[in-house]
Amino acid sequence: MAINDTATKTMDARGGYAGLRDGAAGQLSSLADNGKSQLIDIIDGLVQAAEEFAVKLHDGAGGPVADIARSAVDTLGDWRDAIDAKSVEEILDDGRDLIRSQPVLAIGISIAAGFALARVLKAAGGGQ
Repeated sequence: MAINDTATKTMDARGGYAGLRDGAAGQLSSLADNGKSQLIDIIDGLVQAAEEFAVKLHDGAGGPVADIARSAVDTLGDWRDAIDAKSVEEILDDGRDLIRSQPVLAIGISIAAGFALARVLKAAGGGQ
């Protein structure tokens, strides 16, 4: 009987672990989807600001600079559409592929992101 009770408790523990794992995976997926939505909103804001800038340049006879600004708007819009069309898993897979194919670029992006984060945190802390 003791062996049977131990086996039952082991199976119950495994089932509980699987339930916790599945719950955590669901929450992470939800957070990732929310992050993706926020990123799309940020890019939309950048596109809108860049469009306004391009219009002002064009109205002020900006010439080639206005064309460059318009090109940047189109590129940002393409990035937004590409992110919106992919699932979070596909975006992560693309990131993994990029890191494998261009590790130096990945290191550079990591350094730049760390620097930017440090600046934001320093500014938020009152410059201490």
